[in-house]
Amino acid sequence: MRYAFIHRERARYPLTLLYQVLQVSRSEYYAFLKGRFTAPDHAMCAQVCRLYYAARRNYGQWRLCKALRAEGVLVGRWRTRTLMRHAGVSVKSKRPWVPLTTVSRHGEPVAPNRLDRQLNIERPNRVWGSDITYSPTHDGWLYLAVVVDLFSRKIVGWALASNIETSLVATALSWPLEARHPPPGLFHHSDRGRDWIPRSE
Repeated sequence: MRYAFIHRERARYPLTLLYQVLQVSRSEYYAFLKGRFTAPDHAMCAQVCRLYYAARRNYGQWRLCKALRAEGVLVGRWRTRTLMRHAGVSVKSKRPWVPLTTVSRHGEPVAPNRLDRQLNIERPNRVWGSDITYSPTHDGWLYLAVVVDLFSRKIVGWALASNIETSLVATALSWPLEARHPPPGLFHHSDRGRDWIPRSE
């Protein structure tokens, strides 16, 4: 157990470091030294570990509590949580869902990469690049489209929306077109989106 490891290694490492790394409190360690963790505690911790790993680390305190009761161990939810902490196990966290801003598997045509990392741009307003990012808020996901002049690396346009429709990038691109009046031949590069020359006149 973690307490036995701390007791064995206390001469080599500071106790405060061992407490922090093994995530135990000072009072828990001294309770171990005073013999408050009896043999049944050690046996139940071993039982918790066995059930936990048999469930592929997917059992939290509720399901471990039920599994222990099914094996005849009279424990409650909070006692199970304490045993889990002493045994050094915790439920495996699920990966949070995040929205996709790039979908490469679809039947629609994909614009060729005409820029192909050729970033030696000689003048402003010749090549603009755009991309989309997102951030969680209390009201849901918020999407940000940004347009950058690849000559100066300056943001020339942006737009915010609660969805990821095509109009988001179009809005981010429309007002720098009106404000900066780029010359004919402006090239717009986007990630898996459209590459086009907005103004040819």
